Amino acid sequence: MLALDSSKAAEAGEHFARAQAAALAALSARDEALGSDVRAHKAVRTEALTEETASALYWFAKALHARTQLLDAAERIAAELLIADAARASAARAPAVDHGGAYRLLGELAAHPADSTARDLSVARAHFERALSIDAAHAENARVFAEHYAIPAQERAVFEAMIERALRPASDTPENAVTRARAQRLNAQIEERFE
Repeated sequence: MLALDSSKAAEAGEHFARAQAAALAALSARDEALGSDVRAHKAVRTEALTEETASALYWFAKALHARTQLLDAAERIAAELLIADAARASAARAPAVDHGGAYRLLGELAAHPADSTARDLSVARAHFERALSIDAAHAENARVFAEHYAIPAQERAVFEAMIERALRPASDTPENAVTRARAQRLNAQIEERFE
């Protein structure tokens, strides 16, 4: 859960709620029945998804995931079930959306579930590896691998390799520039992150 003072948490919660509502509206505009199912927390039927609908479903899951960081553990557990279901369906039908974003999202959920007893770093690693296989030039794929797998697993060599990839991406895009700055901050904390 994010540590914010109450006024900042309320403001962030409002922004995340608006992003989630906009993503759900976009999803419902593409597939009204799916939007209704998602609102009711029903399982997503992957076989019925088009690539476009799967893409909208991913953006909804990503917005909801951001918002869950402000929730208590019980609320997060319920939300994560919906997020994981949406991300799995999106990954199955539109794996390249956001450079393998559904796999990054699934990796984060496996590495840092609200129920810490459900943590599965081997599953997290597999998802992060899949995201890298989809787009190795996207620096965020390497950065999240370092932060959400290598640190919890205490695999310093993996951390260093992934941070190196994030700091020196194969393509110079605005997204990679932002990720490079985040990777620099993470790399500066290496001694405190590893025992």
